[in-house]
Amino acid sequence: MVLPAFIDMHAHLDKGHIWPRTPNPDGSFMGALTAVLGDRGTDWSAADIGARMEFALRCAWAHGTRAIRTHLDSDPTGALTGWDVFAEIRADWADRIALQG
Repeated sequence: MVLPAFIDMHAHLDKGHIWPRTPNPDGSFMGALTAVLGDRGTDWSAADIGARMEFALRCAWAHGTRAIRTHLDSDPTGALTGWDVFAEIRADWADRIALQG
């Protein structure tokens, strides 16, 4: 049996996997926004964003995902770091997962 690969049409690769250090206190959309804003202000670096993106992609690959379209943080205080990391990650993963930012 041959099935098509998974495609994730709406991901947040730069914002994922922060729960252990900055959980969403009430599980709401506003709680998530508040958590990301707080975490971004204290913990985000190129190394941190890259590690979280790599983890997300390793998980996606293991479960059969072959294309991901992701939002990236475009806040002027940190946007270039996320976009720069994404460009490197996209090149590294080009033969496994098609990435679109």
